[in-house]
Amino acid sequence: MPNRNPTKPREEDKLQELARENQEILVRATGVFPFDFFPSTVLVTKSKVDIQQSFLTYTSSSTSFLISDIARIEVTSGFLFSTLLVRAKMSDKILAKASYLPKGQANEVQSVIQGLMIAENENVNVSRVDAQSVRDATEDIGESRDDSLQ
Repeated sequence: MPNRNPTKPREEDKLQELARENQEILVRATGVFPFDFFPSTVLVTKSKVDIQQSFLTYTSSSTSFLISDIARIEVTSGFLFSTLLVRAKMSDKILAKASYLPKGQANEVQSVIQGLMIAENENVNVSRVDAQSVRDATEDIGESRDDSLQ
């Protein structure tokens, strides 16, 4: 019979908790149809970003990367829409791009991701904090302070 320490969670329990925490979406942005016939969707959780792109009926692609792999996130805004670019730490290459996002959603995604990057850089463990608190705090932390950009 294995020796279990009741004060230490079992590895399986840790894994289940990690899976549950990463199912909680902090923020979502979706491209606007008909400007983008196959709109992409950006989903941000506490530890990663998923960008899902549809191509044709029943055809899609999903790209996932960890917050820790992001060097910077860029939002380029036009009159109605924004484009989001996510760049890698090591090579500065574009990890993902999502176009025709509503400006407010793109700015919200950028703020939350930047807040998560800052929290990680400061060694703040957000995994045990409820999703709404993480979302609110990271959006405040990562928000651009330049009013001319809004």
